[in-house]
Amino acid sequence: MNRLIIILIGILSGTSVFAQGPPIFTDTPILLGLDGGGIRTFGQIISKENATIYVHPIAIPYNIGSKAQVGVIGRFVNKNPNGRPS
Repeated sequence: MNRLIIILIGILSGTSVFAQGPPIFTDTPILLGLDGGGIRTFGQIISKENATIYVHPIAIPYNIGSKAQVGVIGRFVNKNPNGRPS
């Protein structure tokens, strides 16, 4: 009986699965939204034993058409070694 349940779960999980929304585990998922253009940004603080780093990328995308996008990406990085002034 347990073997039948495992086989049934394997068959049902092997069928096609559809998802909604962008991939959430990427740095910047490509979404053609924002009414043609916009600004995307986030900040990240990385703390290590000997330094603290703050990274802040800025992306400015622009939609050329319904399937194409161009843009500019810049970054701000601030590194502070521990025991030294910033």
